[in-house]
Amino acid sequence: MTISAAGQATFYAPVALEIPDDLNVYVLKEKNISTKNYATMTHLTRIIPANTGVIIKGTQGDYNFNIVEEDDDAIAEAEGNVFEGTVAATNVNKDAYILAKKNGVVGLFPLSNNSYITNGATATFKNNSHKAYLPVEGNFGELLKKSNGFRFIFDDSIATVIDEMKTENGNDKTIYDLQGRKLSEITEPGIYIINGKKVFVK
Repeated sequence: MTISAAGQATFYAPVALEIPDDLNVYVLKEKNISTKNYATMTHLTRIIPANTGVIIKGTQGDYNFNIVEEDDDAIAEAEGNVFEGTVAATNVNKDAYILAKKNGVVGLFPLSNNSYITNGATATFKNNSHKAYLPVEGNFGELLKKSNGFRFIFDDSIATVIDEMKTENGNDKTIYDLQGRKLSEITEPGIYIINGKKVFVK
């Protein structure tokens, strides 16, 4: 697998793989996508289960994986993942979000030929070998249609910078909870997005 200068890549394999120490691997669960353009990624600790689409974060370069037997803990950790993928380069006839970099931000962005963008029929796109994508289907699709892209929040790093968002009013703080709801103030401990940064409040 190759990671570009963007530092992130999607990946999909038909076998279970051991996660190398120098990579961080994440799945995405429907409950962790908000309508406020953020998606909280769930960190996998040891194994990528077979047929599991993931986002991989690491230094630019090529990486190899060892095939292993998956176990119940690894399967449970990835349960609810909404990424799909293909082993070989495949034409996929689905509306989808793909990993891309736009305006300096790496995230999941809709294909320009999505039917809800063009008001036409779903168009086929080519998904490259061993790559994952986010399908837009059913009730989940209705949620995705409310956003033109998702920036990532990585749940294993409390201080991850998401994006240098502009506040609406000068020096005022812009606060969101992890469900993407905008807050006027913080009333209880937890993790919040404050001016584009993930912050743990005691």
